[in-house]
Amino acid sequence: MHLSIDIPITAANLVHWTHYPWVLLCAVWLGFAPLAKRAVYRKPLAQRLLYTLPMGLGLYLLFGPGGAPSGVKWVDHALISINLPIATAGFVVVLCGVAFSIWARMALDGNWSGTATLKQDHTLTRTGPYRITRHPIYTGILLALAGSALERGMVRSVLAVILCALALWLKIAVEEKLMIERFGEQYLRYRREIPALIPVRF
Repeated sequence: MHLSIDIPITAANLVHWTHYPWVLLCAVWLGFAPLAKRAVYRKPLAQRLLYTLPMGLGLYLLFGPGGAPSGVKWVDHALISINLPIATAGFVVVLCGVAFSIWARMALDGNWSGTATLKQDHTLTRTGPYRITRHPIYTGILLALAGSALERGMVRSVLAVILCALALWLKIAVEEKLMIERFGEQYLRYRREIPALIPVRF
């Protein structure tokens, strides 16, 4: 007996399937977190809130339920119509962004941390994607966020990416200050040689 299950490729299905790369990214983060080196210094909570709050708001706008409170309904305004080509493009961009972030996470190995932190025996990673961008995890995440925003096509989606980009830029500023304190001229030279997020010098 031949069993065939045909799953149509529609815009709605692609938008739904886009959740799975994000789930994979979270699983990798959680699964490898116990293998990270012990933290010897962590920035105070007040400084961490500077980037975690806009990031949380951005993620809510992008992935949270629709239906804005009275007075701000414009955030749910549709900017584009989501058809199959748009959904396909968004799905591919999310896949590329998640894959790039996971690659960077694997290259970072035990030096990884979810917050601005110095690790025991912290080393400066310059392998894998760190040869072309100083913060490839964030590059991949922003790319994936842009893909998800494209699949939703609303004002809130654009605002979400802007907020998340702002949050990551603030986090980069905090992290790079720590890296300069830890590695000094070695990191300053790395910063001069390698772009922060986009692997192209303008």
